[in-house]
Amino acid sequence: MCNGITLRADADTVKYGDLALHNARGVLHVKDQRVTLEDFTMDLLGGALTMKGFYETQPNQRPTFDFALDVAAIDAGAAFAGIRTVQAFAPIARYAQGDVSAQLKLAGELGANMVPVLANLSGLGSLLTSSI
Repeated sequence: MCNGITLRADADTVKYGDLALHNARGVLHVKDQRVTLEDFTMDLLGGALTMKGFYETQPNQRPTFDFALDVAAIDAGAAFAGIRTVQAFAPIARYAQGDVSAQLKLAGELGANMVPVLANLSGLGSLLTSSI
């Protein structure tokens, strides 16, 4: 019987495309067809990011996920310049100055090619800004 695998990560700098992530730390558990990310934190774009959640597979069912993301005081201009998703979904951010904080929680099923099944997607979020 396997008790699973636990990986603890601690890196001063991680390169993710053009982004430099600093002070990345977290724990990853793999057990019983579930991968759980615990309190993964990093500094980026002048602020901080925390993630937690899981990805799970069960026989004869679609894979499921449940993740929470907490972004604190990210520089809006740097986010636009460094994150393609921000460029695609919020092109007006090109002109933004100031800090952005956000909380996002998403849960659902994954279909073909690991794409979320939109009909079964649930989410909750908030966006806070300072002097944008």
